Amino acid sequence: MMARLLLLLLALIPGLTAEDCPPEVAKAVLAELKTWSRTNLAPGQQMPAVLSPLRGHAGERTLLLMRLALRSPHGDLRRQGLDLARSQGEAAAKAVADLDRDPLPALRAEAVRVLGRLQGEAVLGSLRRPLGDEDALVRRAVIDVLSDLAWPAAAREGKAYLGLVTRLLDDRDASVRLAAIGLLAGGPVDVVTPLLARRCCDASPAVALRAVGAVDDPALITTRILDAYAHLPPEEQDQAITSLGRLGRAEAIPVLLRAAVHRRDRLAATALAALADRDLDGRERDAFNQIAPRVLDHPQWWVRSSAAHAFGRHGDRRTLGALVRLAGIAGEHQAAALQACRNLSGMPFTDPARWQAWFAGGGDIAPQPPGPGRHRISFCSIEDVCGQATFVVDISGSMHGDKLARARDELRQAILDLDPQATFNVICFSDAVQPWQAGQVP
Repeated sequence: MMARLLLLLLALIPGLTAEDCPPEVAKAVLAELKTWSRTNLAPGQQMPAVLSPLRGHAGERTLLLMRLALRSPHGDLRRQGLDLARSQGEAAAKAVADLDRDPLPALRAEAVRVLGRLQGEAVLGSLRRPLGDEDALVRRAVIDVLSDLAWPAAAREGKAYLGLVTRLLDDRDASVRLAAIGLLAGGPVDVVTPLLARRCCDASPAVALRAVGAVDDPALITTRILDAYAHLPPEEQDQAITSLGRLGRAEAIPVLLRAAVHRRDRLAATALAALADRDLDGRERDAFNQIAPRVLDHPQWWVRSSAAHAFGRHGDRRTLGALVRLAGIAGEHQAAALQACRNLSGMPFTDPARWQAWFAGGGDIAPQPPGPGRHRISFCSIEDVCGQATFVVDISGSMHGDKLARARDELRQAILDLDPQATFNVICFSDAVQPWQAGQVP
């Protein structure tokens, strides 16, 4: 029986000798090997789990069988060898690492994961070669290994980890970059911030969206993007504009406005879409409406449509007039222009001629409701929309008499006109500044 078993094993694993076969394994594998021998397997054919009885066994003979299995021409047997390697500890690492040249990408990827399990943090030095693998499946396996490791505290290991993460974030395959963003969680802020800001400008929309979703400090990331914006290639500038819109920081508004009038069509449309989704205050709305004539007359219809959509939320009467004129010009932009006119005015017209007659007769925009958490404020002929109101009143000697009385009446009326959900405070100043309350009150 032993001779027959050895013949079968010799056929299965080139180089196996009688001394390499543990007696306790023989009985367990004999039945499966008999079945296998009758099939006369060729490389690549499915093979019985002939090494499964060795799981949990350690020692030189088991390691030898594992190494020989990893060198087998049968892909299924190499998989079994990898599975066996999981329980063999550091002694199996060298044989597993040699699988980086295996012809099957799935096996190369699995070998990376097994190596990570065997070596722990010591695996960092072994991951550089898999990072150069031509198949993205293998490079994503490196991410799986790194995700099981915390950011190393030691300087040397931390530098090696950062180098691997940086290469993955710059990978040529968008699916690898997308998966690598998850590695930034828990990293040092000063290290993670520039990497995350770079990916917020990724040419792949999915990667940029994932990066924006991982941002903990929108102000800091926005500053980083704005600093790098002028030096980005065109496709990354387009995505940077989208990310700036999603981050929602007011300091990005000037860049969005400049991009909206850019001669590159895609950048202009992207900026207009970002502005359409923003809540703009009075000054920002005024600046936005100043560019209306340029973007509503853009030569590309789809940019005109994006502009109409944006101004349908933020337009003033001047812009409404431009939209009415645009709605009267036949083209693919016309539906967007008509809808923008309806959004601004609240009027239900569908005929461009009727819009023109209505506007010529003094038609104007309807009052725009403030966004969530924002309230309309009116005080001393100043109107704005904001989340919190702070009224500043001059009570110095120059205001005595009718001026102070009018200011008091205006303040009383402004407070009475506030929405019930609004919060406010009053600051009076003369020789000194005197807040009414320590903070905002309802």
